[in-house]
Amino acid sequence: MTAETNLDALLQQRDKVHPDKTLEPSKSSDDGKPTILIIDDELGMRQALKAIFAADYNVLLAADGKEAVEIFKQHSNIACVVTDAMMPNMDGFQTASYLHSINMDIPIIMLTAHQAMHEPSKVVDFNFKGYVTKGEVRIDAEGRISLPTIDDLVKRVKSACEEYALLLRKKAFFESLKEERDWLEEKIQERTRELTEALAAKEAAQNKLIQAEQRAVTYYLVQGVRHEMNTHLQTLRLNLQNVKFGDMIYVADIIKKTFLLIDALNKDDLKDAKQYANELKVLFNDAAQESGEEDLMAGLGRSLEFCIKSANILETIINQLKEASDHEEYEKKPERIEEIIDDTIKYLHPEINKRIAELKILTEYDENIPPILCNRYKIMQALTAQVMNSLDAMVIKKYQSDIPALYFKVKKENSKVCIITGDNGVGVRTEHQKEIFKPFFTAKGQGQKGTGIGLSQVASIIGKHDGEYHVKSEEGKYTEIIWTIPVI
Repeated sequence: MTAETNLDALLQQRDKVHPDKTLEPSKSSDDGKPTILIIDDELGMRQALKAIFAADYNVLLAADGKEAVEIFKQHSNIACVVTDAMMPNMDGFQTASYLHSINMDIPIIMLTAHQAMHEPSKVVDFNFKGYVTKGEVRIDAEGRISLPTIDDLVKRVKSACEEYALLLRKKAFFESLKEERDWLEEKIQERTRELTEALAAKEAAQNKLIQAEQRAVTYYLVQGVRHEMNTHLQTLRLNLQNVKFGDMIYVADIIKKTFLLIDALNKDDLKDAKQYANELKVLFNDAAQESGEEDLMAGLGRSLEFCIKSANILETIINQLKEASDHEEYEKKPERIEEIIDDTIKYLHPEINKRIAELKILTEYDENIPPILCNRYKIMQALTAQVMNSLDAMVIKKYQSDIPALYFKVKKENSKVCIITGDNGVGVRTEHQKEIFKPFFTAKGQGQKGTGIGLSQVASIIGKHDGEYHVKSEEGKYTEIIWTIPVI
């Protein structure tokens, strides 16, 4: 046997002893070996290459490109492809193109004896991992078959498998990063949903609390307004009753006796005229004693004056209520803060007396305080919230020599009006002073009852009036809430 012996002829005897049983795709083993696919239309070449790589690789064989594509589709663990260039039906270049369309990363090595037929540019275009010539077959003294370029092929296959394995590890790493990122994004979205739901629940609870506090404030104001209106209605009713059943009875009798006196005088009946004159005198005296006035008409005028004054006050209250209900929630107009404070005190007076009968109320207003642009009813709400909190603070204090006191001060500071509401109650702890204007906050201890009105709505109302607010307090001595609101 010489070196010129054809490879197919040399291997024919071996084919009889070891028939090719790998033409059909076989499943790769789990032995950790890389799997390679060898494509060649020459049976002897396939068997020779299998013998060369079988020790280190799981080898799949295909006789043409079509068979190779089917095998490639069935085996996802192929790490490298070695293909002949010249094959019937589908050559190596067509096969490589098809395989790259399935897996663009799979390394493909071209093994051909017809390399001169292909331009280098065409080889480069197909992104092959190697282009190896088959060369001439050689047989050593011991009869071993060898190809002069087999070492190059082995090196290229090894390198291609290692690079592909590294590429897969990189892809797996980045895929794990992507999965981790997707997991994190899912967790972030889930946490965001939870936080959004929690925030919505908190806002709903906060709005519910604010509404409850507003209703409580409105309740105390309405109760005060109701008491004030009832007071003036009673004044009006009593004076009208006094006029109707007291003064007017005397007036009617006086008018009647006067007409009789005039008629007697016209008839020159002096006897009757004298009688009617004496009766008139008695009526005037009785009317004066009944009303406590020296003059009947003065008493009548005073009663009617009380009626007119009460009617005017009732008209003012009704107009204020109508204005509060008709206008937008924060519609503002120029108002005098001193008048708002006085009205608030007046309306809350029944509740104040009910809770602290001996409470001393002081007001101190600087002269010529300019008006502020505000919503009268909202400012009254804020003042009411502060007054009710002051009452809570004074009810629980044990007074020694002094008595409970609530005071209001108004002064002008540059372009702003400063309004101070203070009490000499239990005060606010230093660590609580930044918290008292927040929703849900309470400084009351367990078992301590209050009005259920917080100061969060004070913060909201003053903020919507472009004002500022803060608290000054000394525990056990006093608390002052200070507003500053721009003047007009």
